[in-house]
Amino acid sequence: MTLGRMVGVDDREVRELIGQIIREGYFICAVSSDPMGYFVPENLGEVEAYEKTLQARALKLLARLKHISRERARKFLQEQMRIFTD
Repeated sequence: MTLGRMVGVDDREVRELIGQIIREGYFICAVSSDPMGYFVPENLGEVEAYEKTLQARALKLLARLKHISRERARKFLQEQMRIFTD
């Protein structure tokens, strides 16, 4: 049973509540592999492992953003060139 079901809210609300708790300064970690969910780290090693997970995710997102931006710029330039060549 998920935390949301246990307390009677949907998953989106759980994420919002967890975000609020984190903004208040508490350490809450998340796991995206089984068993998925949130947890309070018990030691510095768990915090460091979570930091590495977040860094890896951030790098993947930045790489995806770079690709999207490059493609968007390329397509825009193609459209601009079409205006001048038609």
